[in-house]
Amino acid sequence: MGPQSSASSRPHTSHRHAGRTHAQDPDRRLIEAIAGGDQAALAILMARHAADLGRAVRGWVGADHAADDVMAEVRLAVWTHAARYQPLATVRAWMFGIARNKARQLLRSRSRRLAHERAEDLRQAPDLVAREPTAGHADPAAVLLGYPRSSGLGAAFDALPARLQDPLRLLFDQQMTYAEIAAVLDLPVGTVKRRVFEARERLRDVL
Repeated sequence: MGPQSSASSRPHTSHRHAGRTHAQDPDRRLIEAIAGGDQAALAILMARHAADLGRAVRGWVGADHAADDVMAEVRLAVWTHAARYQPLATVRAWMFGIARNKARQLLRSRSRRLAHERAEDLRQAPDLVAREPTAGHADPAAVLLGYPRSSGLGAAFDALPARLQDPLRLLFDQQMTYAEIAAVLDLPVGTVKRRVFEARERLRDVL
């Protein structure tokens, strides 16, 4: 055969793989199945990308329950919005976009909550400075925590708002430091100190 037949017999591969389209995305069939209500497809898709998504989310919001909350939100968003998916990007990229938006929403919510709590603490006790119990002097919070809940003194502790009870329980029942309490309650150390001092002042009147 001549050059013409030789050319016609060559496979046309020059752009076959270089121009991979989103239509060839291996997740496309799954997202289409999810849009049709296929929960098994959702489980497969999430399992396929869970490790990478989880690693990214933990980097954005921290390695705690917040990351689990974001991942749950991503799963729900994929399930409810699968039909809206547009192949402008791969399904994987679309899922990462959802995860990033959910992480940002959580961080904004956390920031607003902390700002509100700081403002509330300053409003209720603007000039308070936390002090450690002095040796030889009974701390009212420690005393009241030792009374039965049914007693009048125990009732005084129970009457405190939860935001004041929680740090006291950790301080006296668990013997935690202010830094440890701050980590447990996800609060600044200064906020924990102000709440402990405010609680002590409220309870001091009962003794």
